[in-house]
Amino acid sequence: MDDGQRRALEGSIKKWEAIVDVRGADDLETNCPLCEFNAYSCRDCIACGGDRGCTDTPWGDWYDHHDEEHDSSGSLWVQCDTCLALAKKELEYLKSLRDKYV
Repeated sequence: MDDGQRRALEGSIKKWEAIVDVRGADDLETNCPLCEFNAYSCRDCIACGGDRGCTDTPWGDWYDHHDEEHDSSGSLWVQCDTCLALAKKELEYLKSLRDKYV
């Protein structure tokens, strides 16, 4: 992991810490440091590494839950216990990437 990827990952971890603490929201790729760093191309992203975006990561479950249970047309935030559990899974996943690539 190069310095740019490391900074982007740390920024994404901070984003999800704020979401878990109910101080932040997920505005999808528009406030994702990893998406921004990779110029919105998933191919080289350390979080998803593919053409499907983050749908195969814990984020996919977070988005699906919002799509099925809440309004997913704008910002996504913790609105129920399931949201909180899913946000924590995403945060732990991102932290595991930090540990994996250090």
